[in-house]
Amino acid sequence: MKNLILILTMLLAMNFSTASAEEFDEEEIIGAIFYLDTELEKNPNDVDKLKLRGKMYAMLDDWESAIDSYSRAIEIDPNDLDAYVSRAGMNLMREQFDAVIEDSSKALQINPNYLPAYSTRASGYSKLGQFDLALSDCNTMIEMQPNDPHVYASRAMIFADMNELKRALDDMNQAIKIDSKDPSLYEARSYIHELMGNEKAAQKDLKKAENLYR
Repeated sequence: MKNLILILTMLLAMNFSTASAEEFDEEEIIGAIFYLDTELEKNPNDVDKLKLRGKMYAMLDDWESAIDSYSRAIEIDPNDLDAYVSRAGMNLMREQFDAVIEDSSKALQINPNYLPAYSTRASGYSKLGQFDLALSDCNTMIEMQPNDPHVYASRAMIFADMNELKRALDDMNQAIKIDSKDPSLYEARSYIHELMGNEKAAQKDLKKAENLYR
């Protein structure tokens, strides 16, 4: 269960709107990594390919290798916001929450308006029990982008950590009201329903997510 919420939190924080692991089998992902390795031998300073390789490793749950790719990208471009937040997402999976906060804060030093960094930092704060700081970051996101469903979903995960399940469900309902076509939102709401003991509602949301992924 703990891994599920970490995965949901990471996906929501990083807002994976492009290809996800569910669209590929393991052999295809390994083949993609081999291709990227070959390309990076030709040009080892290609930040975009390093970040893409990091995502491929993340699809295999190989957090350490993903971190290595993102760290290399940051060495080449110390101002790459996506690389910092992506590495924070991997450290979230490794439960290295201080590192999550450090990378997210670094991204916000570079660009105080970079929404994903608030989301990952809020997750790090929450996992350390620093709920006031976590909610502050979430509320900042909502003020900045009140029509972005993922900012409400991020706050819902904080409320879940706090066992404020009614407030978590309210935020997930608001997120889905804004975007009823995002399967990750139904997955997240399913988790909240499960925590609340609403098994039928949880299964209904999972079925909805499966249909949207097709």
